[in-house]
Amino acid sequence: MDFILIRHARPAMTAGLCYGRTDLPLEDPMDPHPSAIVEKLSAHPPHRLLASPLQRSHLTAQAIAQAAELPPIEIDAQLMELDFGTWEGCQWDDIPRAEVDRWARDLVHGNPHGGESAADLLARVTAWADAVASAPASASCVWAVTHAGCMRALAAYWLQCPLAETLQWPLQWGGACGFRVQPGGVPVLLFWNR
Repeated sequence: MDFILIRHARPAMTAGLCYGRTDLPLEDPMDPHPSAIVEKLSAHPPHRLLASPLQRSHLTAQAIAQAAELPPIEIDAQLMELDFGTWEGCQWDDIPRAEVDRWARDLVHGNPHGGESAADLLARVTAWADAVASAPASASCVWAVTHAGCMRALAAYWLQCPLAETLQWPLQWGGACGFRVQPGGVPVLLFWNR
């Protein structure tokens, strides 16, 4: 099965905002344009299209589905971004530096904000991926419009890389990564940040 993970388009927000679960709308016009996302992924047509319920993801998925006449969108809360707890909606510069430094010392397990840790996010998205891959009527290709944190966590899981490493991998707005996951086989990275 191929998993094509797509980061949502650019949200409408001020620079420097901490916005994991904050439900932001998309920039208008959508950036990148949905047809550009569809075009770069045309070699991997989906049998299923899933999206996070946060509007920046499900609106991106709706636009992609319209541009390519794709199957109906399935909303899945397990595809939501990391919950930054009390930091949600704050400017990063307004969060006490000592708290950010404490989190940086244990990026994977720390959660001084009171929300999820990166390890919590990893457990959530890997449970999602395993359930999708083992579904009785598994599709050969699934597109999931989600968030950078989820994509980086799944990269760590499938590629057996340290999560602290993949959390640093670049991902552009509307960027996609592809993984081939076969039962009993070693997952393969098809592309990153396309």
